[in-house]
Amino acid sequence: MVNQAKKNTVLAKQSEYSDAELSARKDTKKYSSSTQNKISNKLAINNIFKLNTSVYICIISATRLSAVDFWEKSALGISLLRISEQHQHHQFVHLDFNIAFNNNLGLSEVFNAQIASAAAHTVLVFIHDDVWIDDTDFIANIMAGLSEFDIIGIVGNVRHLPHQPAWCYINHHFVWDGQTNLSGEIAHGKSAFGTNTKFGKAPRACALLDGVFIASTQHCLIKNKVLFDPQFDFHFYDLDFCRTATKAGLKLGTWPISLTHQGIGDFGCQTWRERYQQYLNKWEPMVADADLADYLQETKQYHQDLQLAINNVLHLAATHDKAGELTHAMQLYEEVIAIAPNHARANYQLGLLEVNSRDLDVGLPHLERAIQNAPDCEQFWVTYIETLVQFGAINEAIAALKLGKQHGITLATADKIVTSQFVTDNAKLAAPEHSPHQITLKKLLIDLVHGIPLLHKTQCQAFLNVSEFEARVNQLLVDGFEDDVLTLIHQTIKFIKVHPDLVGHTVFTPYFDHVLANINLGISPIVPTLNKSNNLVIASELYEVGGHSKVVIDLLSHLDNPVLVLTDIYNRNIQIEAVRQLLGTAIDCPIHVLSNTSLINKSEALAKIINTQARHVFLLSHHDDSVAITACQKTLDARFYFVHHADHNPALGNTVAHLEHVDLFECRAAQCADVLSRPTLTLPIATADFGKKSFAYPIKTFATVTAGSFGKFDNASSLSNLVIACMQVTGGQHHHFGDIPHTQLKSIAEALTAAHIQTSDFIYHGNVPSLWQALLNIDAHIYLGSAPIGGGRGDIEAQGVGYPLLSYKDQLGPKFINIGNHHADTIYWSNLVQMQAGLKYIMQNHLPLSASSRIFYQKNCSSESFKKTLTSLCNRH
Repeated sequence: MVNQAKKNTVLAKQSEYSDAELSARKDTKKYSSSTQNKISNKLAINNIFKLNTSVYICIISATRLSAVDFWEKSALGISLLRISEQHQHHQFVHLDFNIAFNNNLGLSEVFNAQIASAAAHTVLVFIHDDVWIDDTDFIANIMAGLSEFDIIGIVGNVRHLPHQPAWCYINHHFVWDGQTNLSGEIAHGKSAFGTNTKFGKAPRACALLDGVFIASTQHCLIKNKVLFDPQFDFHFYDLDFCRTATKAGLKLGTWPISLTHQGIGDFGCQTWRERYQQYLNKWEPMVADADLADYLQETKQYHQDLQLAINNVLHLAATHDKAGELTHAMQLYEEVIAIAPNHARANYQLGLLEVNSRDLDVGLPHLERAIQNAPDCEQFWVTYIETLVQFGAINEAIAALKLGKQHGITLATADKIVTSQFVTDNAKLAAPEHSPHQITLKKLLIDLVHGIPLLHKTQCQAFLNVSEFEARVNQLLVDGFEDDVLTLIHQTIKFIKVHPDLVGHTVFTPYFDHVLANINLGISPIVPTLNKSNNLVIASELYEVGGHSKVVIDLLSHLDNPVLVLTDIYNRNIQIEAVRQLLGTAIDCPIHVLSNTSLINKSEALAKIINTQARHVFLLSHHDDSVAITACQKTLDARFYFVHHADHNPALGNTVAHLEHVDLFECRAAQCADVLSRPTLTLPIATADFGKKSFAYPIKTFATVTAGSFGKFDNASSLSNLVIACMQVTGGQHHHFGDIPHTQLKSIAEALTAAHIQTSDFIYHGNVPSLWQALLNIDAHIYLGSAPIGGGRGDIEAQGVGYPLLSYKDQLGPKFINIGNHHADTIYWSNLVQMQAGLKYIMQNHLPLSASSRIFYQKNCSSESFKKTLTSLCNRH
């Protein structure tokens, strides 16, 4: 997801960068060759926009990147953000971006799906993800080009020849065609406004176009039955498409549109040779060419030689690596990746070096690419999972471990990963010395992590049972090892919080809470509340996605004199400037990030901030944050509100007596009051109102929506079954919001195919800046959320938009899962049969159920109700 602050920053950077590049372009006059053509097109462009008719343009691309990385890092993603900003107030230009994230499908399959689903009047733009859009009149130039041609590209050839392997070559020896036959121009380079190459004049009618950019209209392609051939997944899909279009009588041509392509093509590789043969078999089946056989043999020998050279470079890199010459090693691995981007070993070794240097953002994608291209390599999985755990991405690590078991990880190795990580994740426990105390710590931690789930396997109780270990923990306290106890508690909860025998069943940790609440940090003198005016909001860390950070932002937005404190419990070296960027310009409050030191020192530092500044403290710490709970000393003069957001996992702090218990849902507050036998308060979760969706009745074909990260669904097959069950009832499309790894997407596609359902009917959007806005924009009608773990904020936003809810609730399942704010008429399901019955009921009663959703939101979940309740909490005496 790209939140608004991040989006603005990206746009600002792109704007600054573009200014510099525009200056360079002006100095070098790179694009002067096409100036006259562009001037001559201005009249046509102006005429199009003077018609005051709406223009619908769909940008279609596929990327191996996640949604987050695409919008933040890719050339196309950054360019599209700028174009979106440029046209957001243009009432006649309607832009839609259909990007296949985490893609492992062929381009032809991705493109055909969009051709089939787009409206007839839509202009379709097929473009690679490694393209900078330099053209300031991008949309206008596309429309001008399509007023002259049925299909346009930016570079091409006026002819096609026998055995022609690419638009620019005349034979398989890669001999360039003459400039008299080539047309158009394109820049190349890593950055925007790269080095420009002119192939020939444009506009010009052509027979072949480069697939880096192709545009047409849905009506034209469907009417003339022109589609991409799925057998050409990447190589030759463009040549085949152009010949199909020419055969159908369509007019193809180049048009001056300024783009910079980061790639240079991958001619001659094994896959390319295979597609070349398929291409010739399709278009020139009767040709017998000895030269072709010779060529194939030549290229086979070439790639054998290339592989030998790569192996030599890898050996040299490994030598540098062992010698501690890491910079040289990384450079050599980068050289291999430049030649073979998907080389598994090179990506693995480079990613490992980058992660070890704490450059996670750069290193993790290389480790991911390694397992994508060599999923049967156990070591790749082990390193990837351990890296996720090391940096605190526990849910992602659990999901990766499940996936790894399906591919390259044995059960024995999986157990070793879990056991070893409990120890190595803590520097103190992983120290090489083997003193009796360290041995005791290690054994106790492993016993806790393995023993607690066993105690609860047959005892589904709300309170965490650690009775077998209390005496050993108490002895550590008696011996003065308070910091070690904080670490043990933190590590224990960190690793058991997602255990399947505990999630939804066991959420309260009374013994651990008692230990933390009774550690005396010796804070004095105590500053009276009357001498303080600040309201502290304490969190472990913040994220760009998810409801937790949004609740923190809501609090900071509505509190008087807010102060944000992040404990940085995972020692990620959180930067304050990055936090400000995430919060946005509307929130300007003091921010404290606790320094990376021992947990007891962190606790003392936070307690001092509370003592000197806090009138009220709103605690939204993560499940395992022993620092935050310890710092809220009962001797301090402040009012503490424990905001129970980690509501279906074991979490520290729920049972601490001097922390007033606050839940975000009324039904959850009642449940906690009953189980804890203590009063609870409700601070109703809220979200800004962006308006209600207008459904066009009668609805002819219903479409459904799920939302949530992969961790909120049991596994890939459960989501697959849910999607299939929806489509069987509605006959329409299914949309999903939230990040799903590409391997799970592949599993979903395979399941849909096996069920004889078009994969294009499953529309994956990834993470989005605003679920509310996304639900307004898509053509869908019924919201299912996630299952079996629901998303509270997502359900609220869906109701605010006016979607009827079909929400998961297993009456016989875990007690503490799927408690949320739902209107009284909400339909619930616990199995697919019930879900399908609920779908049919909603389809028959959509209008009144939609109205109920919207009314419930306005009465219970608006920002005004949140602010009113928050004010009353701060005025309590």
